[in-house]
Amino acid sequence: MYDAEIGEVYRDDKDIEKAYEFFSEGLYLSSMNVINVTGRWIDPLLHEGKYDTALSMIGYLEMILKTIYKESKASFGTKMLANLEIIKAVIFEAQSKHTEMRECVEKAVENARIFDEAPAYTIVTGATFWLSKTTEDAPVAFDDQGPSAMNAVEGIVSEFCDEFTGDSKKGCKKCAEIFGALPEK
Repeated sequence: MYDAEIGEVYRDDKDIEKAYEFFSEGLYLSSMNVINVTGRWIDPLLHEGKYDTALSMIGYLEMILKTIYKESKASFGTKMLANLEIIKAVIFEAQSKHTEMRECVEKAVENARIFDEAPAYTIVTGATFWLSKTTEDAPVAFDDQGPSAMNAVEGIVSEFCDEFTGDSKKGCKKCAEIFGALPEK
């Protein structure tokens, strides 16, 4: 909670390694908080058909995740990006943007596979800005989507198909259809 302030004290005392420890942890924990709040905000936006606002929120989350995590390396960020891609796919299909929907489904599957090949739950795995040499007792990321990213993506589509109506429901069903038709690699 006070990582920045504590890090600043260590920085001022010229203990840069200790400062990095607090700055690194503070950046990632704060980012996870923003991701959690914003991610939960997307659901009611979809229910209200506010697709452009939801896409803007997703873009904001993607910017954070792609900045603080290396994209091609399995990380908790990779799993979150898979989830965001499938949500974008549902939105694009609801907007009759079929090409964009298919691209998002394929990217969701790609990210899910990267994560599932080497699951990583500490927030330091794949982190771009973790400058602390300490990874011992590193915070662990948590989501309620289960351990597999592929199952999480399937679960999101299934949950959306159950709870949405209208264009959003049509988008979910089409994404589920495409997702199921993608070949296993």
